[in-house]
Amino acid sequence: MTIEAVVETAPQKPTPFAPYHRWDRNFFLGYVVLIWLGILGGFVPEIAAGIAQHKPPFPLIVHVHAVVFAGWLAVLTARRCC
Repeated sequence: MTIEAVVETAPQKPTPFAPYHRWDRNFFLGYVVLIWLGILGGFVPEIAAGIAQHKPPFPLIVHVHAVVFAGWLAVLTARRCC
């Protein structure tokens, strides 16, 4: 017959979630770079082919969308880089 001791420990408080981590800046900067590479890799060849083949220009709404989205990416990049 054995006697076992029961040791009770007080419950520990969970550590709060850190709002920032030291690698956050690098992760988001890398992600923004991947977004730019995806956008440029997807649209530059199509635009270059259109220019080379003398296709009619894109509608105005496409140009407006491109300017707004590129502006948003520029703001996102400036926010993450600086």
